[in-house]
Amino acid sequence: MIWLTWRQHRAMLGAFALIFGVVAALYLVDGLRVHHEFADSGLASCVGVTNDPGCASRREEFISFHLGWLLYLGPLLTLGSGALGVFLGAPLVAGEVERGTHQWAWTQRVSPARWLAVKYLMLGGAIAALAAGLGAAYTWWAGPLTQILGPFVVFTVFDNTPLLLAVYSVFGFAVGVAASTVVRRTLPAMGLVVLVFVVARFGITYGLRPHYMAPQTVASAPSEAGTPLGFDPRDWDWRSRWVDAAGNTVPEATIVALTNPADNPAAAGLDESIVLTRHGIHYVDRVQPYQRAGTFQLIEFGIYAGLIAILAGVAFLRIRRRTG
Repeated sequence: MIWLTWRQHRAMLGAFALIFGVVAALYLVDGLRVHHEFADSGLASCVGVTNDPGCASRREEFISFHLGWLLYLGPLLTLGSGALGVFLGAPLVAGEVERGTHQWAWTQRVSPARWLAVKYLMLGGAIAALAAGLGAAYTWWAGPLTQILGPFVVFTVFDNTPLLLAVYSVFGFAVGVAASTVVRRTLPAMGLVVLVFVVARFGITYGLRPHYMAPQTVASAPSEAGTPLGFDPRDWDWRSRWVDAAGNTVPEATIVALTNPADNPAAAGLDESIVLTRHGIHYVDRVQPYQRAGTFQLIEFGIYAGLIAILAGVAFLRIRRRTG
């Protein structure tokens, strides 16, 4: 079974290994330049510095002009990890059913469950290794970015670590295998993988991740809104809003009306911050400290590992009934 699995899937695994290897090489080579420019910029002295306009502008300049186009490839890595499920997971069972070869493969001495277990372990292990290697290359390249903005940058620094990129990739594969056993047709299974993977990735990232731990609240005077942060720039500022003295959210339209002399004559000749202060309005940020990133990643790994186990259970239950 091991040799047969290798023979059947070596072309696709080789193609992904080549793609992942080329992308990893790009990050490793360009990482030498990025780390060198970060050292020359002197930005290391700005790491964790708050309320410093000079450091804030230098951080923006480095991100805009020194990281290069590979910065924009980061989100494609974490979302593109679902391609492994599309091209390796979805055809796994559906392809056998469509060709009719399952009638031979699952009536030999190798049971359907063992047949799937060997393929699951071999392909899942290979996928995890490829993704972890790419994640390691990306994480090293993004080291200066992590120092500047912290480890919570969504769909880049946070998601593309070896641990998470590997579990996202195996999750995509698990979705593909489960879809393959349920739908039993390759193209519909591929479409289902794309849908489920994208919904899960965005749903967990934006719906669950901010709530893994209770955020800290940082209040700022109206005069400080929009200025360099009063908290560590590496923290995740996931929600900001204007609030009144009672803590109720104040809509942006209300802020504009209060500070516009045409709508509020009392604001004529006064600085906007003074007007807002007189109305008891201030700015609030809800942040996750950067020190929590490791815990958040372990929590998210556990969530996806649980989903993988459920999907694997679905696949094995379906194949035990000899799909088709």
